[in-house]
Amino acid sequence: ARDESAAVRAAALEVLPSVAPQGDAECIAAAAACLQDGATHVRLSALKALAHLSLTDNHDVAADVMACFGSDEDTNTAVLEALSKVLTKGDVGAIELVAARLESARGHLRLAAVRILPSLVAEGDIRGIGVIAAKLAHDSLRVREAVVEVLVRVVKAEDTAGVETIAAYLEHDSDEVRLLAIQVLSQLGTGPGASSSSSTVGAAVLRRREHASAVVRETVAYAVAQVYARGSSEACSATLRLVHDSDERVREAALRALIDIAERGVATTVAAVLASLKDTEPRVRCTALEVLVAVAAKGDEEVLDAVKGLLSDPEYEVRTEAAGTVEGMASSEEASAREVRLRREWSEKCR
Repeated sequence: ARDESAAVRAAALEVLPSVAPQGDAECIAAAAACLQDGATHVRLSALKALAHLSLTDNHDVAADVMACFGSDEDTNTAVLEALSKVLTKGDVGAIELVAARLESARGHLRLAAVRILPSLVAEGDIRGIGVIAAKLAHDSLRVREAVVEVLVRVVKAEDTAGVETIAAYLEHDSDEVRLLAIQVLSQLGTGPGASSSSSTVGAAVLRRREHASAVVRETVAYAVAQVYARGSSEACSATLRLVHDSDERVREAALRALIDIAERGVATTVAAVLASLKDTEPRVRCTALEVLVAVAAKGDEEVLDAVKGLLSDPEYEVRTEAAGTVEGMASSEEASAREVRLRREWSEKCR
């Protein structure tokens, strides 16, 4: 393996597994040293040798193997194959080892971790999922993006324990972390961009709708709009209850959520939004006026009469919004334009 000829070094490494016993420390060290060889085919041979020689759960060897991950896809394939032999699925120590690479400043190591972790985390492995999810609070945006990508791959929509592990981050102190949790859950649930249909995700979100913290209840309103499909009776019912929350931020968030989950012209939804026109908070009244354009039937006379009543509201911004809503409700073209703007603003807020 130390010969000057790369061909000889590669050949020696290819023979090594057939002549050396598994776990032989000296042979493993020799093969590991060749992982830094200047010749690609020598590094590939070293990876294959280590896959056969190393004992399972040899984290030191795994760390050396991961360092080989880069731009060469043949090498990357060999790295993944070697790690599948060296590391055991469900081994928390192995998961911690690989997950730590998500925090690397080197992009290829983060990519390696993203590709390797799904093969190490067993379905329902709360500890393994927890190790990864804990990094949602990392300072680096790139790390957080990598963590989201991994979680979407390793958590199954039907896995109650795994989904609940992610949903717990809806209660996190950080706005950023809560939004990241919504991002993961939205790709597991039945809402926009969802990969599969499951009531598990929605149930995990709704369990927090009566949380003592208004911030968490507000987050639930945002999340409901992302994990449920439009027209879901369960989502609409829960959101309408939040429309009457004691905290104005929750009421406003719930009203905005109706933009994505409520069908147009549903009497119970329209009635709840109309009731919000009498809210004590001007910002909630403004939001209700905006949402009416999206949920009320065009030209609904009852709605128009209620909106016109706010043209004499004591707050200037409410009067201005009411004027725009009257115009929007009367003109299908204007209403459509306002609805598009509302949906865009809501999507950007939840991104």
